Amino acid sequence: MTNFNEMMKYLRTSRDVTQAELARAIGVSPSTVGMYETGERQPNFEIEEKIADYFNVSLDTLRGKQTIEVPIDYGKLSDINKEKLKAYYQALLDTQEK
Repeated sequence: MTNFNEMMKYLRTSRDVTQAELARAIGVSPSTVGMYETGERQPNFEIEEKIADYFNVSLDTLRGKQTIEVPIDYGKLSDINKEKLKAYYQALLDTQEK
């Protein structure tokens, strides 16, 4: 299970949001966001709600009590690897249908 500070950092970095951008959105300083991410400080309930709303996740997800689906960015794969992935996917479907 992930804890709050790990989940918050994951959500922020996976969405290419800087600490300064998040700080502005939730009304704290960038250094406070940094301390939340390192676990040096814990936000109060109101700030937790703002963070959850900003990332459009539940408080349980933000607190690491619920998992989230992590989207896979297939666009980062080379064309050759995309073809390999399609072939593997088809092979899995073929064996599943038997």
